[in-house]
Amino acid sequence: MLLLVDLSASMDTQDFTNAARIARDQGITIHTIAIGDPHAVGEDAIDEPTLQDSAQATGGGYRAMACKQLDQIYVRLDEIETHKIQTLSARPRTDLYWYPLAALLLLTMGTQAAGLLRRTTRRKAALA
Repeated sequence: MLLLVDLSASMDTQDFTNAARIARDQGITIHTIAIGDPHAVGEDAIDEPTLQDSAQATGGGYRAMACKQLDQIYVRLDEIETHKIQTLSARPRTDLYWYPLAALLLLTMGTQAAGLLRRTTRRKAALA
């Protein structure tokens, strides 16, 4: 799992740490990437120890970088985490949408025919 985060040092990191433990228990690798300035101070500072611990606990890696460097990270992660997966998809060989469409068309035509028949019958009865 790739986690792009701007987790600041002023935030409560308990939920983040618990989520990393759960991921580790499920066999999920987390690669954390901190977006922002790693040298910032105060509220803008990145909580690097929490991000590093979370990544290491799940067998992933940690990087801090500016947004412009993300393309390099995606290339590197493709090299590290390449998995062959088997996909199974089912696609009907014939379109089925026309069944309800035809039923609705027949119902509409039947309703219109019944209304026309009713009006014709009333006119004949009124003339007689």
